[in-house]
Amino acid sequence: MELKTYLWKNNLTLKKFSENLKNNVCYMSQIANYRRTPSVKMAKKIEKATEGQVNARDLTKRCMDSYLDKHFPVKKISKGGL
Repeated sequence: MELKTYLWKNNLTLKKFSENLKNNVCYMSQIANYRRTPSVKMAKKIEKATEGQVNARDLTKRCMDSYLDKHFPVKKISKGGL
């Protein structure tokens, strides 16, 4: 489950969730919006705080995929050639 979905389903604000993890709300916002990849330690902390509903591996992968898509977009090749 995505972090934003977890927060919404559990009626939590990002600010409150960040406070519970003793972390900066701006940093957590970047993670929730896939603008920043969390450290392994932070990803595990999020997974524990959400009782496994937000998977650390998936969270890290989604953040990294978003980063790669933004900075290294896949260029489509037309049928006419290169």
